[in-house]
Amino acid sequence: MTALDALAWGQTILVMGIVLSSLEYLALKRWFGAGKIFRAMAPSGTGVNSFYALALVMATRALAAGLLCFTPMDHMLRSGILLFLVVMTLWLFHRIPFGQEGGDQLTLMALVLLFIQSLDSQNLMVAQACCLFWSGQLVLAYLKTGWIKFAYSGWRDGTLLQLLGSSELYGHPFLHKMVQTQKGQKGARAVLLFIEWGLPLSLLLPPSVFYVFFTLALLFHFANAVFLGLGGFFWAMAAVFPSLIVTHGLIQRVLQSH
Repeated sequence: MTALDALAWGQTILVMGIVLSSLEYLALKRWFGAGKIFRAMAPSGTGVNSFYALALVMATRALAAGLLCFTPMDHMLRSGILLFLVVMTLWLFHRIPFGQEGGDQLTLMALVLLFIQSLDSQNLMVAQACCLFWSGQLVLAYLKTGWIKFAYSGWRDGTLLQLLGSSELYGHPFLHKMVQTQKGQKGARAVLLFIEWGLPLSLLLPPSVFYVFFTLALLFHFANAVFLGLGGFFWAMAAVFPSLIVTHGLIQRVLQSH
């Protein structure tokens, strides 16, 4: 897989997440009106308090993202669509008074990265640099979250896992049951550390090892989407994985040359 292919695949996966997340907002009509979450920030002018305005914005965003699937990677229209999505995403960050977690931030970063690459779309070195940067963000995120789970007492004693599994927002019956025992808590923490530290280290190892951690990490994010409802985060993270393949190949080439 070339760097240009990796970015094309990453863009397609990212677009799927943007379309789905945009459509999900259309199911929020019950949250509009007096005393509802979208009404809370209306007096200051920083909130979206009209469902129909939000529906129009999200439909436009989904349409623009969908167009990317049919736009050649080297077409000038691609740069315009990506820039529009960057501006739209920044506007949503400002106007919507909730959410905007790691998946949203990673999506914005990826859109900016793809826009920069689109300005010189056939330059292989630019594409490789984008793959390395995109992969680097994932590696840093994995190492940081792994260190937190290793060092922070709330993760070591299972308190945070219990709270996570029991919360109304992220809780799930299966997860709740699994983390009620010390054995379940230690097992879950060990699996998380194994994946979050193993994937970055596997970039230095042969393909047979790398692809094991590659698959485990994808399944991990899919499980987060199923059990914790982190759907947007799944698509944002999955979009990075084609670039990981390119990054692994580049690192292996350097190691073998020495």
